[in-house]
Amino acid sequence: RGGVQLLMDRRDSVQVLLYYLLTLLVTMKLSSAAALAVLAAFSSKVHAHNHVEENPQECVEDYDPDTDYFPSKWVPDETTDLLTVEYFNSYKIVTNKHADKSYLLYQCGTEPPADEVDKHHLVLSIPHRGGVVTTQTPQIPPMELLGLRREFKANFNNPKYVSSPCLNNLRDAGDVVDVYFEDESWGGPKTDAARAEFMAENPDVIVLAGPFGDAAADRTMAVSASQERTNVA
Repeated sequence: RGGVQLLMDRRDSVQVLLYYLLTLLVTMKLSSAAALAVLAAFSSKVHAHNHVEENPQECVEDYDPDTDYFPSKWVPDETTDLLTVEYFNSYKIVTNKHADKSYLLYQCGTEPPADEVDKHHLVLSIPHRGGVVTTQTPQIPPMELLGLRREFKANFNNPKYVSSPCLNNLRDAGDVVDVYFEDESWGGPKTDAARAEFMAENPDVIVLAGPFGDAAADRTMAVSASQERTNVA
């Protein structure tokens, strides 16, 4: 059943949950029939009278609070226990129950609801255009499946474990920065300083936190879990 079934067949819970979260971040839904084709479609149409045929992939104009800007909604697979999504006309609330973190994702061109802003770990305008930082190699393939490889801005992991030829080409070209020191493989003063400098220079970037990452850190999204029902599916 396309890309989704491929991930399910591999029984890789980290990949599955990451794939879901990244999909929601770019406002798409997962489709079991043609997931990759839908996810690769980065153009949407907003027609007259604010009738939205597809989830907008750019900022909306002439915002209408009565318009549903997410006609394509993600429906959790029966193997997914740890991710929930609540849809509203111009925003959605994504909750990673494993990490106990929620994220308010609002459509660019609209305003997030004031009474919700302080309830969530991150409040992001979507589609997110600020780029992401990978901290573990399992985060790389889902981004590539989504056609979002160039959204990577930095690698906070040991670069010798990056096996993607295309991502390595981006690293060689300087488009993806490695923030890693061999003598501080588990972090340290140099690592902390370099990461802080990178984050200051890239104020819109989001860090993808793995199962051992700091999900509570600023501008961090928890995208993996250690428990999932795929192993018994």
